[in-house]
Amino acid sequence: MAQSTPLDEDRAGWMLGLNAQADEHDGRSLYATSYVGVGSRTWLTFVGGQSSSPIESTDIEAGTLLVGIDHRFDNVGFTLEAERWGDSGRG
Repeated sequence: MAQSTPLDEDRAGWMLGLNAQADEHDGRSLYATSYVGVGSRTWLTFVGGQSSSPIESTDIEAGTLLVGIDHRFDNVGFTLEAERWGDSGRG
Protein backbone atom coordinates (compact mmCIF):
# COMPACT_ATOMS: atom_id res chain seq x y z
CA MET A 1 0.00 0.00 0.00
CA ALA A 2 1.33 3.43 -0.93
CA GLN A 3 -0.29 6.80 -0.28
CA SER A 4 0.61 10.40 -0.98
CA THR A 5 0.55 13.13 1.65
CA PRO A 6 -1.91 15.89 0.71
CA LEU A 7 -0.29 19.29 0.40
CA ASP A 8 -3.36 21.22 1.56
CA GLU A 9 -7.09 20.72 2.18
CA ASP A 10 -7.98 21.42 -1.48
CA ARG A 11 -6.06 18.37 -2.73
CA ALA A 12 -6.81 14.78 -1.79
CA GLY A 13 -3.73 12.95 -3.12
CA TRP A 14 -3.63 9.32 -4.24
CA MET A 15 -3.45 5.76 -2.93
CA LEU A 16 -2.25 2.55 -4.61
CA GLY A 17 -2.82 -1.00 -3.37
CA LEU A 18 -1.57 -4.34 -4.69
CA ASN A 19 -2.89 -7.72 -3.54
CA ALA A 20 -1.67 -11.22 -4.41
CA GLN A 21 -3.14 -14.43 -2.99
CA ALA A 22 -2.50 -18.14 -3.42
CA ASP A 23 -3.85 -21.26 -1.71
CA GLU A 24 -2.98 -24.93 -1.25
CA HIS A 25 -5.16 -25.90 -4.25
CA ASP A 26 -3.13 -23.75 -6.69
CA GLY A 27 -5.75 -21.00 -6.80
CA ARG A 28 -4.21 -17.58 -7.48
CA SER A 29 -5.36 -13.98 -7.68
CA LEU A 30 -3.70 -10.64 -8.33
CA TYR A 31 -5.44 -7.26 -7.94
CA ALA A 32 -4.41 -3.62 -8.18
CA THR A 33 -6.44 -0.76 -6.70
CA SER A 34 -5.87 2.92 -7.31
CA TYR A 35 -7.65 5.90 -5.74
CA VAL A 36 -6.99 9.37 -7.15
CA GLY A 37 -8.21 12.51 -5.42
CA VAL A 38 -9.48 15.18 -7.78
CA GLY A 39 -10.19 17.62 -4.97
CA SER A 40 -10.72 17.48 -1.24
CA ARG A 41 -14.16 15.84 -1.62
CA THR A 42 -13.95 13.67 -4.76
CA TRP A 43 -12.07 10.43 -5.43
CA LEU A 44 -11.83 8.31 -8.58
CA THR A 45 -11.41 4.55 -8.16
CA PHE A 46 -9.77 2.13 -10.60
CA VAL A 47 -9.49 -1.62 -9.86
CA GLY A 48 -8.25 -4.45 -12.06
CA GLY A 49 -7.55 -8.07 -11.29
CA GLN A 50 -7.26 -11.65 -12.44
CA SER A 51 -8.08 -14.91 -10.60
CA SER A 52 -7.53 -18.50 -11.63
CA SER A 53 -8.11 -21.95 -10.21
CA PRO A 54 -6.89 -25.24 -11.68
CA ILE A 55 -9.09 -27.44 -13.84
CA GLU A 56 -9.04 -30.25 -11.25
CA SER A 57 -11.04 -28.20 -8.73
CA THR A 58 -13.25 -25.49 -10.24
CA ASP A 59 -11.86 -24.47 -13.66
CA ILE A 60 -12.18 -20.73 -13.09
CA GLU A 61 -10.29 -17.95 -14.76
CA ALA A 62 -11.95 -14.62 -14.08
CA GLY A 63 -11.06 -10.99 -14.64
CA THR A 64 -12.39 -7.90 -12.87
CA LEU A 65 -12.39 -4.25 -13.90
CA LEU A 66 -14.02 -1.52 -11.81
CA VAL A 67 -14.28 2.26 -12.28
CA GLY A 68 -15.93 4.49 -9.71
CA ILE A 69 -16.41 7.99 -8.36
CA ASP A 70 -16.94 8.96 -4.73
CA HIS A 71 -18.06 12.48 -3.74
CA ARG A 72 -18.81 13.95 -0.32
CA PHE A 73 -21.08 16.95 0.24
CA ASP A 74 -21.39 18.68 3.62
CA ASN A 75 -23.74 16.16 5.28
CA VAL A 76 -24.02 13.32 2.77
CA GLY A 77 -22.02 11.67 0.01
CA PHE A 78 -22.40 9.14 -2.78
CA THR A 79 -20.44 6.48 -4.59
CA LEU A 80 -21.13 5.35 -8.16
CA GLU A 81 -19.27 2.33 -9.53
CA ALA A 82 -19.38 0.24 -12.69
CA GLU A 83 -17.82 -3.22 -12.62
CA ARG A 84 -17.17 -5.87 -15.23
CA TRP A 85 -16.27 -9.37 -14.16
CA GLY A 86 -16.35 -12.70 -15.86
CA ASP A 87 -15.65 -16.40 -15.60
CA SER A 88 -14.19 -17.47 -18.89
CA GLY A 89 -13.41 -21.04 -17.79
CA ARG A 90 -10.57 -22.86 -19.48
CA GLY A 91 -12.21 -26.17 -20.28
